[in-house]
Amino acid sequence: MEISLREYVQRVDELIEKGRYDEAQAHLRHILQHYPKYLSAYRLFGQVLLEMGQDGPAEEMFRRALSGDPEDFIARVGMSMIYDRHGDLLQALWQMERAFELAPENEVIQEELRQLYGRRDGLAPARVQLTRGALGRLYLRGGMYARAAEVFRSLIAEEPERMDLWVALAEALWRDGQRVQAEEACLRVLDELPFCLKANLILGEIWTRSGREEATIHLRRAEALDPENHKAVALLGELSPLRFKEVRIPFLEVVPPEVPGRPERVTPRKAPAEELALVDLERTAEVQLEIPAWLEELGLGEISAVEEGEISVPDWLIPPEEEVSALKVEAGPEEVSPGIPEWLR
Repeated sequence: MEISLREYVQRVDELIEKGRYDEAQAHLRHILQHYPKYLSAYRLFGQVLLEMGQDGPAEEMFRRALSGDPEDFIARVGMSMIYDRHGDLLQALWQMERAFELAPENEVIQEELRQLYGRRDGLAPARVQLTRGALGRLYLRGGMYARAAEVFRSLIAEEPERMDLWVALAEALWRDGQRVQAEEACLRVLDELPFCLKANLILGEIWTRSGREEATIHLRRAEALDPENHKAVALLGELSPLRFKEVRIPFLEVVPPEVPGRPERVTPRKAPAEELALVDLERTAEVQLEIPAWLEELGLGEISAVEEGEISVPDWLIPPEEEVSALKVEAGPEEVSPGIPEWLR
């Protein structure tokens, strides 16, 4: 049975909500074998590992998600929780502030931030004050693009290494019609994060309109990160060179064992050549993350895109056959519950 990638992710999200973490991990491994740069899979993997108390690998997954989307709200919250668990209050607070800037209306995040401020200062504030970063994003949402760009520029002058601000600035400039300045901001981001989804999309759109052939490189990177182009359509609208497309992959199912007592799982199909082309990116442009030595021992290295015609993933993402064969896969999807995920409450 094949299902769309979006529906697959929704099912995995449901499994996480129900606490069925082993099944969720198996499906995420399966998805990453087909699309090894798919950002949503890394964020979900981080959530699963966080729930299981595996903070080190969870942090690595969230960092991978943030390298492709520095504005990932869930990843910021997850990073804050990890730092808090390990007693690093200031880093926990910094990450939660970034989450607050992305969703200042979120009451759960406001309360979490109040508690963190209270632990730092000895007294929790009555309410969380709006930060300049949150104000800039409110301007951006409200169509006040020039004012948003002004706020982001002032913040970047103080913290030039914050890629989330550069990404927000690039979007504000692009929406305000300042395409040359938006191009410069995107190039600044991509110099640090070559696979930043939003920067690749905006630069790809700008260069497509100006007839530059290099636009194809950035659009292919974007499709590797978001194969169905949901982000491209949501961000760029009618100007998007990429259109929504439904990507279908085999749903991971258990098959009867060929030998009694030795169950096997279905071997996923190889991705067709046109799909492999989307992730056959320049190796030299891969995002390099610092990986602790103890994670290196687990085999958690950079995920290579395509090698000798096959997609490869880290060994630790590939489970023993016995684990997968023990899973019972549901026959159909259930309705996705709206609102804040249980693990954020």
